[in-house]
Amino acid sequence: AQSNDSLVSSTNILTTPWNYTAPDYRPIGTNTLVASGASFGDPTFAAAGVLSVNTLNEFVKELALYPNPSSGAATIMINAHSAFDVNVSVYSITGQLMAQPYINQMVAEGFNLLPVNADQLASGIYFVTISNGTTVETIKMIINK
Repeated sequence: AQSNDSLVSSTNILTTPWNYTAPDYRPIGTNTLVASGASFGDPTFAAAGVLSVNTLNEFVKELALYPNPSSGAATIMINAHSAFDVNVSVYSITGQLMAQPYINQMVAEGFNLLPVNADQLASGIYFVTISNGTTVETIKMIINK
């Protein structure tokens, strides 16, 4: 017997409040995870490894890559709250590092334009990561030659 047996009637309908601490979150007789009625703020979910997402919002007001799609040259626009060092890397869709156009590049408070030369890249989808050393933002870049 599973720990949630007492919660389900013979027709697999929940008859009492769900037990979030039970090891099996599926109603008996199904292979479907319960996707509604759960409180994702419940400490059980947090303890299971749901992590917060770090973004550059603390440092950046606006972040854009244009033109996108590009035929070979693109520009990263960063509107920064304050000055900070930025690292920019370009990865292929398979995760291969293709270029690192900026390493520890200081961006000033306000608008900053960082040109990215993608002439050596073949047509395809790439991921541009913008990092301040502790947090990362990723933007999809399409090269269409």
